Amino acid sequence: MLSLPGMNRLGPALYRPWLDRRADRLLGDFYFPLSCAWAAALEAGTSVDRFRQLLPFRRRPPFLERSLCRIAMLAHGYHQSEREWEGAFFGEIDVDLQATARRRDRAAMAFMAGRAHLVSLRALNRLPAVRWDISGHAEVEAAHQGRLASPARAFCLPEQVPEVHQSLSFRTARGTEFWLRFSSPVQPVGGVVWAHVFEPLSAERPPTLIFLHGIGVEPEFTPDPGNAIVHLVERGVRVITLEGLWHGRRRPLGSFGGERVLARAPLGFLDYFHTAALETAVLVSWARARSRAVGVGGYSLGSMVAGLIAEVATQWPVEARPDAALLIAHGADPPRVALEGSLMRRIGFDAALIRSGWDLARFERWRPLVAPTGTPAVDPGRIVAVLGEADELTPPGPALDQMRRWRVPDANLFLCRRGHYTIAPALAFDSAPLGRFVDLLSQRAETDAR
Repeated sequence: MLSLPGMNRLGPALYRPWLDRRADRLLGDFYFPLSCAWAAALEAGTSVDRFRQLLPFRRRPPFLERSLCRIAMLAHGYHQSEREWEGAFFGEIDVDLQATARRRDRAAMAFMAGRAHLVSLRALNRLPAVRWDISGHAEVEAAHQGRLASPARAFCLPEQVPEVHQSLSFRTARGTEFWLRFSSPVQPVGGVVWAHVFEPLSAERPPTLIFLHGIGVEPEFTPDPGNAIVHLVERGVRVITLEGLWHGRRRPLGSFGGERVLARAPLGFLDYFHTAALETAVLVSWARARSRAVGVGGYSLGSMVAGLIAEVATQWPVEARPDAALLIAHGADPPRVALEGSLMRRIGFDAALIRSGWDLARFERWRPLVAPTGTPAVDPGRIVAVLGEADELTPPGPALDQMRRWRVPDANLFLCRRGHYTIAPALAFDSAPLGRFVDLLSQRAETDAR
């Protein structure tokens, strides 16, 4: 999400398509290449020679050794604070939990900001936005052909659902915070899963929203005080934010958050959708025992997964099926988003795929594993979609077609004059979509209570 804290009063003028167009260029031409260099620096450590092997460049900026040393120091500081945090929250070491969490947040933000030490490198050189390692057809077939052959069982949970471990908690002015961790149902791809829980203080068995972030968005590393989703806790909703595969704590060495989804496509997308869906099912089951209603939602890539869940949840036990869905900047046609979306073209994603022998027709073969076309398991009356008329990454047309096919009521569709990056932060002052979703989720909770 592109959120500018403290700017809500200017929001109606600020969060408009002109800002989206600039954000597209900033991400594609600057932030992604800088992130790519930062990831290579983390893998290289303080070795300039190793760094140049990982990320060849022509013009060497001044003080490059100092930049690599500084990034290595920030990484060390973050990992140390992460160990202290984990020991405090899951090892029950007797410390001030809130202070420990805030120290970890500061170290994580400084770690992410280490990209700034490579600005001069980016200024002097044209760097790749992603270090491409596109998967071959045989590799994708070996990993997912069995699922494709049985789409009705492609998202089934394993017989032994992983146990969810809850951390210690601390209280804030708006509620209680704690974390969950468990082994992903998809192994070895998924590894350990993390989720952050924001719980209202007074509500008993409050309704829950499990929210999935977009690609490259890492709320555990760049906390956003203006996040309208997290602020739903003030309206009596428990909010759980899942840390997606290959993001944040789950980021592999040598890549930046979400890079592997793109770099290893199509395998990266198929793995991501599979793991995110099943991990969300585990969280729905956990929340079901503590809530009268559970909804799933997401932004951008997270919304694509939430839309997928709305259909494939028929393959899950009743307790794992969500009661409602919130889809923000929803891309209902992932293959076309991948090959035709504005940011994808800017970072060269379409060209990288075509060079490796992939085109839209070959993508279409795998559509049932990213965008099935069945009947939603979620009541269409409790699906809310927030779309942008000027969205050039996930254009609203396919999403509107999907909502009509699902028979989602017009009252649940919100089409605004914004682009992809300004839809979500605008929810801080344009409260109607979230208000509608909370009302529907609360009505479901009241129905169950009766």
